[in-house]
Amino acid sequence: MRKQVGIWRMNFDKLMRQTIRELRAYSEGYGMEPRTHDFDLPIAHQEGRYSLKENHGKIRAFMFGSISNPPARMQMERWTSLAKKYAKETDVQIFCIYGRELHPGDRKKFKLYPLPKSEYEKAAYAKEFAQLGTIPVLIDGLNDDTYTAYGRVPNGACLVDQDGNLVFRATWADARKMEHMIDTLLKWYKAGKPKDFEAK
Repeated sequence: MRKQVGIWRMNFDKLMRQTIRELRAYSEGYGMEPRTHDFDLPIAHQEGRYSLKENHGKIRAFMFGSISNPPARMQMERWTSLAKKYAKETDVQIFCIYGRELHPGDRKKFKLYPLPKSEYEKAAYAKEFAQLGTIPVLIDGLNDDTYTAYGRVPNGACLVDQDGNLVFRATWADARKMEHMIDTLLKWYKAGKPKDFEAK
């Protein structure tokens, strides 16, 4: 009996450790290499592609989202307002990357959106999602390479500076936090990038 309890406890502990690892990977981007990861992706609602590397010299703010991701759907309107605020700032680019479905095929809300089985199907989802705002929506591939490179956080957000550094990363794409970070970065650049800079 003791041996059976010991084996059960060992298996339970192993299961719990694995569950914690998966939760961390899901909610915190566990294991992500904290640097800029280049990507070149098609744009959902227009011809052409967007390359992170080719837009070096710009401040780039982006979030991940999908049509079955309620927080991302809500943030699309807020990020659209954010883009309007910086419309005259030629050095600021704001966009979304259509990543992995958060609740694919959910019977209550997203039964019409199972995991896409083709690039065409994912592009159709992305085009529909893009209608929730006016910011560009890029389409990650079916292999989720970009989503994986940035930590597999369904509604994560990143800020890349003009020099190509990943300077801010959030597990939730809160437009207010991103606005503060962009403002701070703009002030820093306009002040000549001083080492003792203090945001005011």
